[in-house]
Amino acid sequence: MGLDPKRAQAFNYTALNDHFVKLEKVIKDNDIPWENIYNMDKKGIQLGGG
Repeated sequence: MGLDPKRAQAFNYTALNDHFVKLEKVIKDNDIPWENIYNMDKKGIQLGGG
């Protein structure tokens, strides 16, 4: 299953890049270690294996 064309059309490189630049600054400014960073989606967060 590929990327929905509507999502591809809505992709905004400038906004996405700005988000990650700000995220990186927060991580560095607060000395947040990578092991304390988690991925989450609309279904929530899952720790460990499936």
